Amino acid sequence: MSASPNRRRFLVGAAAAAVTGLTLGSPADRKAMAATPASSSSPAATQGNWRWCNKCQCLAFAGNLSLGPCAAGGTHDHGGSGNYVLTQDDPSAPGQPNWRWCNKCQELAFAGKPSLGPCPAGGSHNHAGSGNYTLVANVPPQPGYQANWRWCNKCQALAFSGSYSLGACAAGGSHNHAGSGNYQLRLTA
Repeated sequence: MSASPNRRRFLVGAAAAAVTGLTLGSPADRKAMAATPASSSSPAATQGNWRWCNKCQCLAFAGNLSLGPCAAGGTHDHGGSGNYVLTQDDPSAPGQPNWRWCNKCQELAFAGKPSLGPCPAGGSHNHAGSGNYTLVANVPPQPGYQANWRWCNKCQALAFSGSYSLGACAAGGSHNHAGSGNYQLRLTA
């Protein structure tokens, strides 16, 4: 089942199903995340219209009226971004679950740590209304996927690390990817 790329579908109540106990950066995490995207035997629920912000380097949802505030100032700028498609609300999907949409800044952030991380909109990220997204990491390059996406240990957001800049972080300074896996996202255009 695929959500419309022009409409944001977030399912309330998925948070309870997402409790996994995984932490980023440990050998156990890398093993749990190291599943080949194509290895799933059934089609996963997916959602498109996730875009890279060329100012803060974060992945943000672009299907709402607001693009969301950016840590680099103003709103997210998706100029030059392709369409990223994420696996959503599929407990059988390979990879690491507990990635959530923030309804204040539109970014994808990890929700499996005690702190939800500072949000560019102020306060902490707010995942109310979010689906449970699963990302794969630390696998050989996959056709149709883009690597070099990393978790920021300061703001909890997913940011692209293969650019000229690490990007502005809502916690101040640039993103810090120490302890992150190398996530791969499906890129469709």
